Parts: sequence; structure tokens; C-alpha cells
Amino acid sequence: MTDNEKKEAIRSQRHLRFKCFDDKAIQCLSQGIDIPADWLTYATELRTLTDNIANTTRITEGQLDIIWPTKPE
Repeated sequence: MTDNEKKEAIRSQRHLRFKCFDDKAIQCLSQGIDIPADWLTYATELRTLTDNIANTTRITEGQLDIIWPTKPE
């Protein structure tokens, strides 16, 4: 699997994780509070996941494993 194929696989799944961030951001902003720093870090980690494919993916038994950042509680 090429790096471009890995990046495309990440992008095709990442939007679901961004939805969780978007929900949290909307909740905070609608209450007039700042988005917590750990959530902002999480969004940045999601956004930059494709920057270093060697450290964010691995092939296990022929399948691509994506090492996702941990979602804050």
C-alpha cells in the first residue's frame, strides 16, 4: 500500500472523528465557554495525522491499522 493510499484511507475515516470534535465545539460555543485545550489538541492531531504516515499507520496481517489520537473524555 502506498503512502497516498494510506492518506486516503485516513481521510475517508477521519471525518467521523471530526464530528465528535464539532459536537463538542458547538456545545462549548453555544454555552459561551472556550473549547477545552485537550479537545483543541485532539483536533490538531487529527488534522496532522497524514503528515507522518510512517508513525501513524502500520500494516498488520495485510490490513492497514491507523493509530488514531485518543479522544478526550
